[in-house]
Amino acid sequence: MLPETLIEVRDHTGPDYKPLIDYQSWRVALMNYTDDLTPEKINQMQKHTETDEVFVLMTGRCILFIGEGEDSVTNVHAVDMEPYKLYNVKRGVWHS
Repeated sequence: MLPETLIEVRDHTGPDYKPLIDYQSWRVALMNYTDDLTPEKINQMQKHTETDEVFVLMTGRCILFIGEGEDSVTNVHAVDMEPYKLYNVKRGVWHS
């Protein structure tokens, strides 16, 4: 293995979300299956006011929920993600 001064290799095999690499203004994280995020258990959405957020489905199935509205969610769209496509949720857009 090469030293980390040349290359960082990270993985995450446990459940849920885990940030793996942070550099200046960006972050790369992995999120694996967790029972807390099944559609019937989602009770809130989040939005980021300073950056976009990109999602990539590597394997399995994932539904990305996108919400319309400024101060609160007024309409929800379900996006059935496809493997190896990039989904860029724009800054200020509700999602889960």
